[in-house]
Amino acid sequence: MQPSNLLANWRRWGLTAQPKIVEQFTAGQNHQTVLLQSADEFWVLKQFSHSFDLAISAQRWAAAQGLAPKIHFADDDVALMAYQESVPFAGHHIKLLAQALHKLHSAPEPTTFARFDLIEFCQQYLANLEGALAEQATSIHRGLANALHSFAQDATPWCVCHNDLVISNCLFEAKRVWFIDWEYTMLHNPWFDLAAIVLYFELDSQQSQHFLAHYAPGWEAKQQTPIFLAAQIALLWGDLLWHLSKYGTPYLLANPSRFTQLDDLTARFNTLAT
Repeated sequence: MQPSNLLANWRRWGLTAQPKIVEQFTAGQNHQTVLLQSADEFWVLKQFSHSFDLAISAQRWAAAQGLAPKIHFADDDVALMAYQESVPFAGHHIKLLAQALHKLHSAPEPTTFARFDLIEFCQQYLANLEGALAEQATSIHRGLANALHSFAQDATPWCVCHNDLVISNCLFEAKRVWFIDWEYTMLHNPWFDLAAIVLYFELDSQQSQHFLAHYAPGWEAKQQTPIFLAAQIALLWGDLLWHLSKYGTPYLLANPSRFTQLDDLTARFNTLAT
């Protein structure tokens, strides 16, 4: 069902006036999302294709920590939540982003969140591939074995992680950051989220150092350790496998720079780890 067909339920959502769709958002692979206006109030309406219970549970938990928009209504794979105006990411947001992520990773862990298994995640998506693409991806995966094992065996204490911190899932205001789209929330190594910020926001070495320094005292020194690179490899390879599983060989051919980036990170890891 399209979001527009859901608007007849607006009274059930607790709105005071019949809403209209102002904008349809294109980001987000697991839901359809629109911006609604009801009288002088603005709301975000999401219709989920999967992971509804996890996403709602995680976002309610995160909202209680002051890290996510509050959910006004949620039922039958549909959620209505507060709309947060935001501004584009700029360099001065790095400190705010680091502090918000540290707050997330330091928050008390709910007992209901599962643990993320990176190796199983990769194997599941590899199993979805066929033919020459499967052979090529399996060969790449074998070449990453040392880095993936290093990440999986890293001793950094696990915590609640968002696990999908692409730029569109981070909303910036003048003095705070909101995280949205919590479908992949699990207990995980915090370096996975940190790697997402470094990679997706394309932080250079100086910006990465600044980011880690504001995440936690002394963490800027970890930029010279294997886990800094192993986490980026784990994050990027998981991302690439997801896209290969969804879009097949055309994605591989259209995005050579992402695979070159993976090669470069792996070479740097192998040099540092020896």
